[in-house]
Amino acid sequence: FPKLSSTNYKSWVGDMRALLMIKEVWSIVNGDSVQPTADDKKELLEWKTKRGKAAGLIFSNLESDQRVHVKGFKEDPVQMWALL
Repeated sequence: FPKLSSTNYKSWVGDMRALLMIKEVWSIVNGDSVQPTADDKKELLEWKTKRGKAAGLIFSNLESDQRVHVKGFKEDPVQMWALL
């Protein structure tokens, strides 16, 4: 599907959400999955990996002129999604 541009938000948002669901990171983006405590190092590492994957997927599916909207939040997919 096309990257987010200034004219295709309505189609992009559905496609992007589906991709995030397929990649099993949607729960990170929508806030259902919260950061585990530091006590469980393995679970924390897995969560951080998924968080990075979600952020990377969102960022890589933005046209360059749309990336300004997430400036400063490239590692926070929850904020990225909210700003878009």
